Amino acid sequence: MNGFWKQIVIDRTTPIPLYFQLKEAIKRGINQKQLQIGEQIPPETQLCNLLHLSRPTVHQALTALVSEGYLARNQGHAVYVANPKVSGDFLKRLQNFSSEMHQAGMKPFTQVLRKKIIIDNANVNEQLGLPPGEPCFYLERLRSANGIPLVYLETYLPYKRFERIAKVDFEKNSLYDTLETEYNTPVYCAKRQIEAVNADIHIAKLLDVPKGAAICFVKTIGYDQQGVPIEYSIACYRGDRNRFTVTLYNGQSL
Repeated sequence: MNGFWKQIVIDRTTPIPLYFQLKEAIKRGINQKQLQIGEQIPPETQLCNLLHLSRPTVHQALTALVSEGYLARNQGHAVYVANPKVSGDFLKRLQNFSSEMHQAGMKPFTQVLRKKIIIDNANVNEQLGLPPGEPCFYLERLRSANGIPLVYLETYLPYKRFERIAKVDFEKNSLYDTLETEYNTPVYCAKRQIEAVNADIHIAKLLDVPKGAAICFVKTIGYDQQGVPIEYSIACYRGDRNRFTVTLYNGQSL
């Protein structure tokens, strides 16, 4: 057993709940690298005996840490220190993936799976406000950080407006940066629709997760400064590797 566990002190004289003290102690151990990523947590019964805590108290602490992303359970129900989730601000600001990963201290990588011109997707044309049959540019990418796949992304653009875009190497270039620098058309604002879904076989294979795993499914329509749609994207984010943050304000305070 890692010597860290014998150093934990539970103070029974304070009003702080015992489970919370244990949870915070384990969290500190993870943040201070006393517990390493992938390291298995001792069984609940062993922690109960070592720390003189009840089984429900220990279980509550571990469950809370799993919920917060510090710990994870495998299919055999063993608990171990999880890879940290990537925190993203895409709910509150527009930022390209590479910049966001660099800011998080991670190495981004984009794999272009397909890119082509399509003319037969009525739903896409409707989302972009285009007449039926007008061509769209289709870009399919898998984006990773530190070698871990994080998001599968399908993007559509009005082809007549961005005719040279099929020649761009999107494994090296950001889509948003390209629109701004090459076409003087930045994505000024975006509307996003977010829901929780389960990964089908295709998405599970791409994101390296089990079939049925939780993913965050996001539809985005990006607009130029005149309010004209210029981007329609469908993205699948791994639920076990992504965490999104949004700040809300009371309308009266703005």
